[in-house]
Amino acid sequence: MVKSGCLLFLLLIGVNVLMAQEMDQDAKRVLVNFAKAVRKHDQQKVMNVMDRAYVAEQHDDLLQGNTSQFLNEFFSGPMLNAPESFVVPAFNQIKKIVLIDSRRLSDTGSYEVNFKIILRDKRVLNRSWILHQVQSENKYALVGAVG
Repeated sequence: MVKSGCLLFLLLIGVNVLMAQEMDQDAKRVLVNFAKAVRKHDQQKVMNVMDRAYVAEQHDDLLQGNTSQFLNEFFSGPMLNAPESFVVPAFNQIKKIVLIDSRRLSDTGSYEVNFKIILRDKRVLNRSWILHQVQSENKYALVGAVG
């Protein structure tokens, strides 16, 4: 039983490493810069990693430029140990953000990226976004929920 548990653990680690190796280097760089900006609570740098059309629709139009609300909602999601509990954290209460895994969605170069977010009050959230390639700008950008 212990041997099979260890084997399963090693297999899962291998799958995560393999998934990380498959991600384009530019995509990885965007996610590293995104995580750094989040940890520093740099609103502008975080928003610069997002798709411009997404920001225009959600931040500029729907929320009428309310940056605090936009970022709070962007980082909202279910708690790790209580998925039925949905949390809308204040952006400046994020203490740590860690990429858990990613998976390529299609041949278009898009990825689903999954993060663990740790808040100052020790609550832990799971959050997923889409990282896609913006062809017209030749860069990767994040897109969150719409509406």
